[in-house]
Amino acid sequence: MKNICFVLMLFLILSSCTEDNSELGLLDKNYFIFGHTYGECEGEECVETFLISKGKIYEDVLDIYTKTEYDFIALQNGSMEELIQLPSLLPNELINSDQETFGCPDCLDQGAIYIERSINGKKEHWWIDQDKNAIPAYLWPFANKVNQAIASINREEHFSAFCDQSLIIDNERYASQSLDSFTISDVTLTEHCLEITYGASGCDGNFWHIELVDSGGIMESLPVQRDLRLKFTNNESCLAVFSKTTSFDLSPAMLENEEAILFNLEGWDEQIRLDY
Repeated sequence: MKNICFVLMLFLILSSCTEDNSELGLLDKNYFIFGHTYGECEGEECVETFLISKGKIYEDVLDIYTKTEYDFIALQNGSMEELIQLPSLLPNELINSDQETFGCPDCLDQGAIYIERSINGKKEHWWIDQDKNAIPAYLWPFANKVNQAIASINREEHFSAFCDQSLIIDNERYASQSLDSFTISDVTLTEHCLEITYGASGCDGNFWHIELVDSGGIMESLPVQRDLRLKFTNNESCLAVFSKTTSFDLSPAMLENEEAILFNLEGWDEQIRLDY
């Protein structure tokens, strides 16, 4: 019953929802917000809202059911190229429609999709029922894409929580050479976490900085291949030799239509196979 009342109240409160967004400093005249809500639900993933702005993705940490206020923070791998394309998938039928609500979103605790966009300062929003039988057929593919995007982000955050760092996909950073020398002594893959043991001279290793960078290129083979490189900075001047182990989440490199990837890690002779 509370959700039915909520739907009736949405039209009264949504006009104030986006007026305060400019105060955040993240929402320029062109942005795209997508998310979902489930009223009768427990857990952090019951309310999810994400912002695409200036080529990056941000997550709302307030998780307010009515989408009346946001506090966006940048995701660690906020450029996620496939997700950046989501705004271009909006159906023309939706854009040209006078409707703002399709079906009865979350009235029966079935969930709702929320979409908001601004183009040159002109703001629009839509609520879409998660029940496909309650919405036009032309919305089905787009609703699926939104749900897949949210699941993809949550999956990446889940895996990242078990690893020390996340893989960085950046061709420019990959192309730049590390100035400090190091050696790789061991590599272990546990689920999606790649554990790399490396050594160098130093005092205790506390002032080392390391990143795992993907070139962004994909080599066609079976399975496909990707190139990795460790970027190592040593800010210690002692001559003792230490080793450390750091784990990296490889899920940002996963491809939608592939089931496995072979990684070529510079400085390590064996290929690393990730099955997923």
